[in-house]
Amino acid sequence: MNGVKEGRGQFWWTSGPYAGDKYVGQFHDDRRQGHGVYFYSNGEIFDGQWAAGHQNGPGQILFSNANVLEGTWSEGRRHGEFKFLYPNGDVFSANFNLGERSNQWTQIA
Repeated sequence: MNGVKEGRGQFWWTSGPYAGDKYVGQFHDDRRQGHGVYFYSNGEIFDGQWAAGHQNGPGQILFSNANVLEGTWSEGRRHGEFKFLYPNGDVFSANFNLGERSNQWTQIA
């Protein structure tokens, strides 16, 4: 609508530092908002919630080697408990406070 992204859609970056990345999901007022999936050019995928263009709320990152990081983001930064899951079934947990890890990764499974 008048060049402003609104509702469900997708956007590809073709130049600059995000060249090759793609977002598929909800937009509001030209920003990522609600549920969306961000495909990084290095093969990683973030699937989760967005607010005002930033990862915000529950989500997970699937790495190209099949490892998974799941937790909650606040304004684009990891915040709260995160779990790192390995394909062999190992699970590690750590807490983050606005992007800074506050303890060591601990194996929980």
